[in-house]
Amino acid sequence: MIETKPDTTLPYEGECKRRIAEWYHPQLKILAKNGDSEGLRILKAAIDGELAIADLKIKSRQADHAKWILWLQIGLPTFGALIGALVGGWLKK
Repeated sequence: MIETKPDTTLPYEGECKRRIAEWYHPQLKILAKNGDSEGLRILKAAIDGELAIADLKIKSRQADHAKWILWLQIGLPTFGALIGALVGGWLKK
């Protein structure tokens, strides 16, 4: 399987690019030369696993954005109403 050590200094996207350049492309070239269907199946399984992890990371990031959007929908109108009340009270005097 994949025998690369993770680089903790890279973000996940950078780690994926490094893994593709160091492992997947060379393995694919070897498999294309040899015509090894078992190796190709293993490579496909490894890539599918990587895609599943990437999909999970994207969905978790979207969930984090949803939290912010929820609080902004609650906070901004409240903040606007308070500012409007203060300005209205100040102008009324």
